[in-house]
Amino acid sequence: MEWLIMVVVIGFAWVVYKGFRGAKEEVQEANGGQPEERSRWREDITWRSFADLKECSIIDFETTGLSPYEDRIITGCIINADLRKVLFEEGKEIDAQMLTIEVNPQIPIPKETTNIHGIKDRDVKNWKTFADCAQQVRDFIGKRPLVAHNAYFDKNLLNSELKRAGVKSCHRNRGYCTMERWTAQFKGRKNLDTVAGYLGMKRKGSKHGSEEDALMVLQLATVLRQIDLEREGS
Repeated sequence: MEWLIMVVVIGFAWVVYKGFRGAKEEVQEANGGQPEERSRWREDITWRSFADLKECSIIDFETTGLSPYEDRIITGCIINADLRKVLFEEGKEIDAQMLTIEVNPQIPIPKETTNIHGIKDRDVKNWKTFADCAQQVRDFIGKRPLVAHNAYFDKNLLNSELKRAGVKSCHRNRGYCTMERWTAQFKGRKNLDTVAGYLGMKRKGSKHGSEEDALMVLQLATVLRQIDLEREGS
């Protein structure tokens, strides 16, 4: 299902990053990953410039756990946007296409993950499976680069689900990670809520949601693109 997104963007966001520019911080290993694979991934994307990022797919998923290979998607949000047209102007409306999914993971949802997103086993009982919407998800993304806050996790999780469903993976889609890029550029904590707070964004409730998180990542990716454009003198 595709929606027209109406995003009201914070006007002072461009000012925030200037006071933090130039610092680096070593990135911690993500839970559930395979260290050797993640090490190669980090070398590839930690300093990958966002300056050349134009049309892309922002992805975010709420899941059953922290393993991109063993855990499953419960909800997801994909936003197709052109970052060249995303302007940080107060009251500016941004046109983009959004796809949201709610799926039965077909495995138990642990209590510790329910505490994060609020979704319980009984909530997903009558939801469709990922296999039912896998082709729709893949077609919606197409050949666009994938952008996520912890792209290593989200991209590998998505590819694992697509493979289980017998659908072509997004292995060849270029990945951009707002978490790695932010951490390589600035000091401070790297979780999405903290980074979003630097830019004046606040979560509406206490629980995580894939749609709200994806909108935060969209705004963060736009900030990082502007930083890299200025750094490279474009």
